[in-house]
Amino acid sequence: MLAPSTRRMSLALGLSLALLSSSTALADFIRPRGATPKVDALVIDYQPCNPPVGFQHGGPAGGKLTGEPSCTPNKTSPFLTAGNPTLNGAPAQFIGSVRQDVITSPNPSDIKVTADMKDVRCDVPIAGNPALCTPNGAGPPAYVGKTDVVVPIDLTDNCNYGLGGPPGPCPAPPQSGTLARTIVLDFPMSCAITAPNIGGECSVTTSWNARYPGIVPPPSPPVNGSRMNIEIQQVRVTDGNDSGQANPGNATFAISGLFSP
Repeated sequence: MLAPSTRRMSLALGLSLALLSSSTALADFIRPRGATPKVDALVIDYQPCNPPVGFQHGGPAGGKLTGEPSCTPNKTSPFLTAGNPTLNGAPAQFIGSVRQDVITSPNPSDIKVTADMKDVRCDVPIAGNPALCTPNGAGPPAYVGKTDVVVPIDLTDNCNYGLGGPPGPCPAPPQSGTLARTIVLDFPMSCAITAPNIGGECSVTTSWNARYPGIVPPPSPPVNGSRMNIEIQQVRVTDGNDSGQANPGNATFAISGLFSP
């Protein structure tokens, strides 16, 4: 039988190990080994139908789309457009993408953002504004204002503190946690004419840390706060409104998707 002092020591050690185990469990979460890059092709964003719908989708009997109500297409952005020979006399040349790469070496860690859209043109409400629109061959003038890449994220990571005190630094030793709301990141990009007979080209090469210093902490290990499970909602590019200024709250011009020719 253990002496009372030995039993007290054993109990204290067991309690310490239990607390350590509990703390360790709170400071981790189920996550993948890796997930990069993320590449989003861009398509033009259209509004969903409002009554009256007027049409119905065709297709084979019993098809997934057959008979679905449809309506006349209505772009979400009233200010930007792209070439289409049957609608505005310019060739269809719009193509765009947003690529995000997790960078862990060389340090510091970061997430690189590379975005590009070609053949961005001014639609009727701003087409007469020479500060934003420059004729460049057939069709609507090229857009030379700004757009904004919008990346909404939901985050689970190891840099969370109990409520009631100021947030601590990242990386940090405390607990894993999931943010209670979606955080919207945005990356403004400028547009310019880069070739004849085409709309403006909008592009940006930047990173999460360049836009939001410290948002991507150093790699793990040895530090504990940097592992982030980042869920990304639909990536989109907003227009410059009628002022040509980037703003994530402006109307969506392009959005992640696929085009089937």
